[in-house]
This record gives sequence, C-alpha cells and structure tokens, in this order.
Amino acid sequence: MATGFGCVVVGPAGSGKVMQEAGETHKRIYKVCNLDPAAEIFKYKCDIDIRDLISLDDVQEEMNYGPNGGLIYCMEYLIENIDWLMEELQEFAEDAFVLFDCPGQIELYSHLDIMPRLVREIQKSGFLLCATYCADGTFINEPTKYISACFTSLSTMTQLSIPHINILTKCDKIPDQDQIERVTQMSAVDVLNSMNSSFPPKYYELNQRIVEVIDNFNMVQFVPLNIQDEESIDTIIQQIDSVVQYDEFRLPKESLLPPEDEADRDDQMYGNEAGENDMDY
Repeated sequence: MATGFGCVVVGPAGSGKVMQEAGETHKRIYKVCNLDPAAEIFKYKCDIDIRDLISLDDVQEEMNYGPNGGLIYCMEYLIENIDWLMEELQEFAEDAFVLFDCPGQIELYSHLDIMPRLVREIQKSGFLLCATYCADGTFINEPTKYISACFTSLSTMTQLSIPHINILTKCDKIPDQDQIERVTQMSAVDVLNSMNSSFPPKYYELNQRIVEVIDNFNMVQFVPLNIQDEESIDTIIQQIDSVVQYDEFRLPKESLLPPEDEADRDDQMYGNEAGENDMDY
C-alpha cells in the first residue's frame, strides 16, 4: 500500500515552484523537499531542506572541496543518513503530494548512481514516485539545443528508472507559439535535416547517429507548460497523477468529509431512530 506520492523535479534551480503554485490553484496540498545543498534563495516555502542536515558551504569550508565534489559529498551524506529524510517525509506523507526539488548538475544523473540510489530508498518507504525533467522552452529554438535537452532527459530517464514526464517550461515567454508545436512534434527526419543545414557535410553521418540514438529509444517527448493557461497546467497534473496512480490509491479521509456526508454515513450504519420507531408501529 502506498504511504505517499511524490515527483522528483529535475532541471534548473527552482523547478518545483511552478508546480507548487499550480497545486495551490487546484486546491491540492503540495510539500516541497529541497535536495539541493547549494541552494541559497527560494521564492517558495521549503517544508524539508537538506541544508538542515548538510550544506555545500559547510563542506567546502571544512573539507576544501570544490563545488562539484562538495555537491557529490553532500548527496552521499544524505544517503548515509537517509533515516533523517524518511522521518521528515513521514510527517505529512499521507496528506500531501511531495515535490523533490533536485540539483541541476547533470553528472548526478548522467553517470553517477547517487540519485538512483536516493530514489530507491524513498521508494522503499512506500512512496510512489515519478520524475519530471524541466527544459527551458525559451532556449530550445535550435535543433542542436533541442538535441541537447533530449539527451539530458534521456540520461535522467534511464538512470532513475521511474515513470518520467518531460516538460517544456516557460512556454508563456515564447513569442512565436507555433514554434512550440514545431519543436514538440518534430520528427527524427525533420531534426536531422535541420541539423545538417547548420553543419558541413563531414558531420552528416555523426548527426544521423545522434538522432538515431534518441529515435531508437522512442521515449523522449516534451509536454509544453504555460503557467498562464489553466488547461496546460491541468494536462501536466493529470499526467503526473496518472503515472503515480494518485487517484487510484488516494482515499477520502473521514475528517475531510462534509458534515452532511457524515450524517448520511451514520444513518446507513446505525439506522434512523425515528424511521425505526415508525416501522415498529
């Protein structure tokens, strides 16, 4: 039985903010778990913060590590002290959907096993998880940038091995809205032709092999997110709910039932005294 639901948010710093605001708009309780020990400023409330356990500044100061080495040390330290995180999560696991706001350093997802190990530990506690890779839609206006985002997403997807959704964020900032559809619906042939138009012929075969890697997996597809469009937000939330089976496992709590529902339930369980008296006579 699931004890909680969560989404591992991968991408630029603060990727969880948009989803938290969307949840508030839809009257859903979201809790944010910051897993970035290097984060400094948040525009939203962090309910769980890895910096309460360990921070990158402390590691760099005490151990003379660089930014990347210090970050890896912090994440390893979190896994070694996973009981701390589990205790924090269980405090509100049954009442909220948890957003895990992760560091943006690609090495944590490309070849190191730190994040997969962390995800497995959270799953062991009963959480049903999915991952969202958030790519900045304003930067994917060229085929090469689109390919780069696809590879980063594919690497994250294969490493974490949990249900995965790719989100194209900041679509409300793109002047040419037709560009969004062109990018998200672009076929492998279109990508290859567009890349070849920007490179000399000696790179054509390399371009073809790169596109084939993404096309053969057939798993990378981006869903546009426009925070000004309620339908766009609904689509993202529905996809996340679907992959973690949120509606299937979630049961209404008695304390959350409206008063009239509680009265009806009591009548069904114990019978209406007045009605029973009428039947006796």
